[in-house]
Amino acid sequence: MELIKPAGRILVEEMRQAIDCLRGCVIPIYDTNERKEAELLGSGVLINISESVFLCAAKHVVDRSASSGLYSPGPDKLEPLVGTFQGSGEHDVTVLKLTPGQVSLLQRFSPLLMEDVASEAEYAADEALHHSVELFE
Repeated sequence: MELIKPAGRILVEEMRQAIDCLRGCVIPIYDTNERKEAELLGSGVLINISESVFLCAAKHVVDRSASSGLYSPGPDKLEPLVGTFQGSGEHDVTVLKLTPGQVSLLQRFSPLLMEDVASEAEYAADEALHHSVELFE
């Protein structure tokens, strides 16, 4: 019986836990090229905060598709990501609050829960995150 785990084993176990936590919440984001074919543009992370689901993505990814629109995988085909992304001038992040219809189209994905992202104390103390959520309320 091993009483003390080696640091390397602890690190590997923690990395596996983090990967398992992220596995179902990352979604591909597509746009279209000049021939109207879908092209992978980037990815986003689904997060469930206070009973609402948000798509968080890099702002530069969303900005690159300004003219062609964004798409995410639906049950049978790519579906448009409709809505207004709220971005930060200071950080390369933007957030879209998904409608219940959009959430149902993404049902094969599993949003991260707020407690997987931050504790209630961290959330309350993180003024920027709290402000971002308030923008949608």
